[in-house]
Amino acid sequence: MGDIGAAGFSLNNLALAAYIRADLPRALAYSRESVAVFRDLSNQPSLAEALTTQGRVLGAAGDLEAALASLVEALSLSWAAGPRSIVAVSLEAMATLAIAQSMAAHAVKLCAAATALRSSIRAPLPPYNAAEYGRTLRRARDLLSDLEFADAWTMGMTLPVDQIVGTRR
Repeated sequence: MGDIGAAGFSLNNLALAAYIRADLPRALAYSRESVAVFRDLSNQPSLAEALTTQGRVLGAAGDLEAALASLVEALSLSWAAGPRSIVAVSLEAMATLAIAQSMAAHAVKLCAAATALRSSIRAPLPPYNAAEYGRTLRRARDLLSDLEFADAWTMGMTLPVDQIVGTRR
């Protein structure tokens, strides 16, 4: 079993499973190990995936600053090296952080950008992400008027991703 990369993916999958079960201490430990493995291997696409998981876990644990740092790094790596599906997951995770900070319009823009990207690369929203994505959009609808929501969605569907990520309003 000497494949270190496979161990990194296994750790990331264990982190996701623990995250889904809301076992955040275990999820954080697994995700940190996965990130370390892929940093050591200099495997940028896999590191982006592991950082996205770590960002989601850190956000759920309430460390929004560290979560955003992980997600921004993941987004940067996946934008440069792929896979584009990780860009979408990173945007969706950033939307969850934005809604936790009551930045509803920004959350909607991030969700819309992820949706546009998923459509262009034909990568549907994975079932394990759908519930969180739905909660984020429902919360945004509660905080915004219909017009504000529609305007934010339109902006997210049309603006370049770097502009959306760079404007946290």
